[in-house]
Parts: sequence; structure tokens; C-alpha cells
Amino acid sequence: TAGKRQYNSPRGRMTQTSSILDPQTPILIVDDSAEFAMVLNRILTGVFGFKAITILPSTGDALERIHSRPGEFKVLFLDFHLTKSKNGGELLSTLAEEGLLQDKIVFLMSSDPTAEALQRVVKAGAAGIITKPFDRDELKRKLERARQLSEQSGTDSF
Repeated sequence: TAGKRQYNSPRGRMTQTSSILDPQTPILIVDDSAEFAMVLNRILTGVFGFKAITILPSTGDALERIHSRPGEFKVLFLDFHLTKSKNGGELLSTLAEEGLLQDKIVFLMSSDPTAEALQRVVKAGAAGIITKPFDRDELKRKLERARQLSEQSGTDSF
């Protein structure tokens, strides 16, 4: 197929555009810090070429949006420490309990990640923790690892 890179996956021959790294993959950033949200947005658009990014300031706004359009977002970046609403870990747990994590890759963002926090969020269904301030190489490694895991689990085509 013209313009699409082919690769082999456990489920057969796939195109790069079926990957979570596809520039059209819809992404949701939930962060009450407009500065951090904009920095992540600039990295995701400028470095990785993503085009479909939504930024919301609270878990309440995010939950409302996900409830109204459950299949809209494929990658979620949730701030672990939100000041005026549930934290990202609580949102992650709520989404898991409600069965709304299917076909989604979730990262928690934190400036002070601990091994205990990482263990908790991974158990709840997150792909991992992204450290603030953001490091492009770390973000690239985490996104690539999430892509590999999604292919292995059979959620590689959105």
C-alpha cells in the first residue's frame, strides 16, 4: 500500500498506520498545569507528528468526555497529581472499573514517580509513568514499548 510502511506482527502483516504511533491516533492529555500540558502537546506534535490531541484540565472533564465518546481516545496521558479533582490514578481506576480502558494505552505523568506508584498504576492498567519534566527519549521509548505491547495483546488496530 502506497505511503504506508509494512511490518510483521504476531497477528500477521500490518501497516504502520494501524499502530498507536500513527499521527492520527487520538490522544487525550489530562493535566491541570497548562504549562506541562502544552509542553507535552508540543513534543507529541513537533517530535512525533501526532495531530489529534485534546487537552483537558481535570479528571471530571475527562471522565465526562470519555463517557460521552468511549472510543474517541486511544492514548491517554493522565497527570498523577491534580490539585482540584481526582488524581490520575483514581481516574485510571474508575476507567478500569467501568471497562473503559479497552483499546487504550494509558500513561500517568508525575514529577516524583516512586516504585510503589509505578507498581500501583501498572496493576490498574497503565502502560507506565512518564516523568516530568518530559524527556523526549524517555517518551519515545515508552510509546514504542506500548506499541509493541499493544501488538502482542492484539489491540494493534484501532
